[in-house]
Amino acid sequence: MVNADRVKKKLPSLLCNGSTTNKKEWARRHRIEIGLKRLKKQKPTKYYNLETQLIFVLEEMEKAALEKT
Repeated sequence: MVNADRVKKKLPSLLCNGSTTNKKEWARRHRIEIGLKRLKKQKPTKYYNLETQLIFVLEEMEKAALEKT
């Protein structure tokens, strides 16, 4: 089962391509975090729809991985 609260905290890091310990990747993660906060404030329904879709996809991936093993 996917922990939804953890996904919410890790969402900016999940959207980055590289390691966030790198200065440029950390800056990119920070910009993504600010953009997500802005989206959540201005268009909350769109944000929550995207969040639930992401959680659904992660759960499907987890089910597929468990079935494969």
